[in-house]
Amino acid sequence: MIIRMFLAYAFIFSVVVGAEENICTLFPNVAQSFSSSGQLVMYGTSLIRQDLDAEFGLGFSIVDWQTHSNSCSNDGVNKFKCYQDLSNKVDKPEDIVLYHENGDLDVYHRTLTLGVDGRCASSNAEQCSYKDLTFESGTLNLKSGTYWFNNISFNGVSKLNIDGSVKMYANSINLNEDSLINNSGSPDDFILKVKGNSSFTGSSKFNALIYGEGGITLSNNVVVQGAMTVKNLELTGNAKLVGDSACFSDVKYDLNISPTTASASGCDRIPLTFSVQDANGVTQTHISGKLEVDVVSTNGHACWAVSGEPNARCMPKSLRNISVIGGQSKLWLGGIGDDIHIKGNFTPDDSGISKLDSVAGPYDFAPLGFRVRGGGPVKMVAGKPETIIFEAVKAVGNGQICKVDNKYEGLKPLVFSNHHVSPSVGTRNPYIDSSEITTSTPLDLVFNSEGYTEFKLTYLDAGKLSIDVAERVLDTAKASDSQQESEHTTVQNHQLKRDGQILVDSRPYTFAICDVKAQDKGKSNAGDAFTYAGAPFSANLKPVIWQTGDKTDSSLIDLSAKDYCARQSTPSFWHPDAPDARVTINNTAQVVTPTGGASASVSGATNQNHTEAINGRYEYPSLSLNNVGTFKLRSRVVDSYLGMTVNRADLPVGRFYPSHFMVTPEFESGVSRSHDSLHQGFTYLGQPFSGVYVITAATTFDTPVSNYHLRSDKAVFDGWVIDPVSGYPYAGTDLTTRWAFTPDPSVGQQGQWKAGENGESEWVIDGQMSIVKDAVPESPFTPLRFAVGAISFDQDNTDFVYCADASKSECEMRVIKPQGSGNPSLSGVQIATDDFYFGRMRIEGFSDTKTPFSEQTLPVAVEVFNGTHFVTNTRDNATIVSTEIGKKDVLFSDNAALQAKIELRDDAKNVVATKSVKEGRADFHVIAPDQSSGLNREQFRYWQQLDKAVNGVVPQTWLQHNWQGTQFDDDPSGIGIFGFYRGSDRVIYKGEKNITLTEE
Repeated sequence: MIIRMFLAYAFIFSVVVGAEENICTLFPNVAQSFSSSGQLVMYGTSLIRQDLDAEFGLGFSIVDWQTHSNSCSNDGVNKFKCYQDLSNKVDKPEDIVLYHENGDLDVYHRTLTLGVDGRCASSNAEQCSYKDLTFESGTLNLKSGTYWFNNISFNGVSKLNIDGSVKMYANSINLNEDSLINNSGSPDDFILKVKGNSSFTGSSKFNALIYGEGGITLSNNVVVQGAMTVKNLELTGNAKLVGDSACFSDVKYDLNISPTTASASGCDRIPLTFSVQDANGVTQTHISGKLEVDVVSTNGHACWAVSGEPNARCMPKSLRNISVIGGQSKLWLGGIGDDIHIKGNFTPDDSGISKLDSVAGPYDFAPLGFRVRGGGPVKMVAGKPETIIFEAVKAVGNGQICKVDNKYEGLKPLVFSNHHVSPSVGTRNPYIDSSEITTSTPLDLVFNSEGYTEFKLTYLDAGKLSIDVAERVLDTAKASDSQQESEHTTVQNHQLKRDGQILVDSRPYTFAICDVKAQDKGKSNAGDAFTYAGAPFSANLKPVIWQTGDKTDSSLIDLSAKDYCARQSTPSFWHPDAPDARVTINNTAQVVTPTGGASASVSGATNQNHTEAINGRYEYPSLSLNNVGTFKLRSRVVDSYLGMTVNRADLPVGRFYPSHFMVTPEFESGVSRSHDSLHQGFTYLGQPFSGVYVITAATTFDTPVSNYHLRSDKAVFDGWVIDPVSGYPYAGTDLTTRWAFTPDPSVGQQGQWKAGENGESEWVIDGQMSIVKDAVPESPFTPLRFAVGAISFDQDNTDFVYCADASKSECEMRVIKPQGSGNPSLSGVQIATDDFYFGRMRIEGFSDTKTPFSEQTLPVAVEVFNGTHFVTNTRDNATIVSTEIGKKDVLFSDNAALQAKIELRDDAKNVVATKSVKEGRADFHVIAPDQSSGLNREQFRYWQQLDKAVNGVVPQTWLQHNWQGTQFDDDPSGIGIFGFYRGSDRVIYKGEKNITLTEE
């Protein structure tokens, strides 16, 4: 019998999550505030509904209905203007405290589950405490537990499903578009506490009890079902708030005991579940409290245990102070004899709920029985025969102490009946030896002189079974003997019938990985090529049975050794009523080839609930790997299944190969952007510039792979430079022979594949480069195009992704290298462009012939050849002039002690040793020779020694010119003259060497 308790509406019922808080004191009605300045504002056709027999008021200090006269409803039809009822205001609880132990969590177009077995857990965190949670048309399943987030944003058609009782804390929530939040669940199962302001909009639906320390706005067609306690609440558009909570509804509750009657051997215990249920038989997971149980029958030979373990202590008759968590508790009843009745009394933690009680029975315990040696469920693998030692036993004293009945021997006629427990239905039955066990299956078994028999038990499915065993015909004489030896049994009228149970827990042998298919093999013609790294491929998991020759333990299985996919599956595994389980593919795939390679990360391998099978298979339609080679996909069951480890299984999949090559170049012009008047950068012919490019093999997602350098066949690359003469693709004169390169010794091996610092396969060129001057001045190259391309391909013909035209992005510009002599041209990817100029430095002289001599300048010009003549390079603000590399050759001087002095000055006219040219020009200042001791004439040549490096001045040999020869290796110089020297009056009849002071 079940006693039902009815709570009238006038009696407020309190929902409790855990024991730390009385939730109903926070949500006494559909909407209220805790603040003395709490405000409710309603616009448009928005509505607040609470189904009651009368109109209701709302607990806000300030109400603003605007022109909204019909703002409330008590039945969805009758609408009225809500009235203010300050008695419904609530006290403010403690401030919300947020925790953020982990980073951001995104649910982008995928399904994610957090929380396992009532504790908040995930694959990367023991506690569900994150920063921002962002949805983009994704689904998040939350198991019972408490969760902390910072900001939560729902976008697209997103779903948040609640499984159990969930409490969530957040800083803010923005609900957009058409999201469904706990749409099919009870609002009482989802308690949300928000610290800051939040906005719910779109056509979303939200089932929860919501507490907000700030303000919450409901707009458009949002529907919130549950209750809201906030500082400020605003409803606009067609938004609706619908009251739905046990806190303010008419409710019934029962204390349900299941099963209400049962039979077992006196050596066994009957598991009983005590649960608080509503009128629809739904367990109220939000209720907790304490349970007391008593044996109330005349036959008091019974006891209680709090564990199903065979050796768990069994307390006589009564048990007190049993915790009820999540609306239920489980106990085990043991005893001896017939007609045992029990009573349960439940006291809720919440004083707003009346005590509940219920009675159940009868429960019968036979003094004679059967049991499996070792006790507990038989742990089996589907398809694998398990040897069962089946003992005849008799209860000693008042039961719970049993021993083997060694007088029970010989051929015994028994009857076996199979019952599917979890799931409660099934298409397959177990076998004892070769006999299928259905309902009332007769079997004759021979028990030995020690009171037991052996047989093979086989079950070709997964789940829980209960096999009832009983004697078909009672041997009265031997039964009487057994009763006499039951050692002072107190049961006088028990019908001596021997029976028992075989409890079976059966698991799949393993999960075969089947139907592995690439959506696109790609461009490779190699026979072993599977698909690109990063490209999607599909696979299915199939739970299969054990077969002869398979492993006898739970170790790892190589799926490539046999055709596991052709085996029978275990259909009960994916039944909705089956034991909870989750299956998945490991997110790491171990490398098979190349030898010594790195593993790959697997994307798309989500955990799937056991009920998510489609036609008996768990589909993974969009897997991808981030590396090249062959790898082992591993199937597994998350955690355990019925306390057993399901064999993990590996299947080699591949070969995965690169989608394409990528190049990361970094070239620095000889004259940087910051020193170029056009802010572009340029380089002189012969001037060193730094150049580095790194080639990597990549996935379809443009991420580098790490095993390519270990392949036996690899692409080989070379670089070239052209002076383009055509549009895209760029082609022109090949200047590669003039591209000089000095590798950086600190980089190590260059020009071959190797593992980089992060393990990624890379081909590196890094060092100092230059374009060598030709024998004659050349027109500007504006620009030269540098490229690198494959000169030998791998077996997959991996190449760069070239642009169809120069306007495209997310591709590489193609640069052609002509081969000549009938050989096909090569295609490469552009890695740099730069303007190159034939340059020189020129110093202009002066002549001051009038006394007194004045200060003069030696103008410096950095010039480039424009195709016809040299002009000042106004782009150059980088070239150095310096007195440190200056050299003064005095050709004539009247007074060696009082010669002219040469100096540099900055823009502030301060004397400096070194400065940069400005728009290609600079001046040396020449202070005239001292005339204090008489006329002091002087003639000199002043040089800039461009090959000299002193005091931080680097050589600038690229600005040398063929001033005095045929090679471009002469430093610039200029002549300065103070005074005039005419020499002696002579008649010159022919050219005479050294006629001038300069000896030229």
